[in-house]
Amino acid sequence: MFSMRPTSWFLSQTLYVFALDLMSAFAVLQSRVHEPWARLLSSSLEDRLRYSASDCLETFPFPHPDPRTVLPDLEPVAERLYTTRAQLMLDTNLGLTKTYNALKDPSSTEPRILALRTLHEDMDRAVLAAYGWSDIAVPPFCPITDADKAALQAAGAPQDPGQKEASKAQGREVEGSGRSARPLSGSRDWPVSEIVQQGVGRFGGIASSSETHRS
Repeated sequence: MFSMRPTSWFLSQTLYVFALDLMSAFAVLQSRVHEPWARLLSSSLEDRLRYSASDCLETFPFPHPDPRTVLPDLEPVAERLYTTRAQLMLDTNLGLTKTYNALKDPSSTEPRILALRTLHEDMDRAVLAAYGWSDIAVPPFCPITDADKAALQAAGAPQDPGQKEASKAQGREVEGSGRSARPLSGSRDWPVSEIVQQGVGRFGGIASSSETHRS
């Protein structure tokens, strides 16, 4: 889970802080395009993801070679999701983990939760379009019916640990639904060391927690 943090904050050593203050970058990293990449290449603690910037961010192919690039079609949809999520958390006095627990809980039918799920689907759709993949159907953010679960499965089910390790050993290539994604090579034109910092919040921008919601 990702959120914006100011430069004046001192953050926990379990957080990664990315010097990216654009909603375009937030949209891509918070999307379900980035999530399977992170789950494939990161480690886990029990059933929780432990995000690794060196494995997940440095290798991730953003829609534009430089993740600091503003993508006009992503900015407004990401802003809507971010502000809606922030207001919901403020009104309910819940943090990110409990908020996403509710988002992933099929029994949670509170109207604002349903609206936030829809915003996530809208953002996923916009991110796919930024990659030129508008033909990919976006599955429900929280599958409830058998049809929803089938749609999620068709979009690409999570790999088991054996597949995950095999993919790492084969050059970190991710394949699914007839498509493949290739990590950025050493010719990337953005300075990783200036974007990724772990520990104290030296930079303002997007922070990623190593603890995510339980599915």
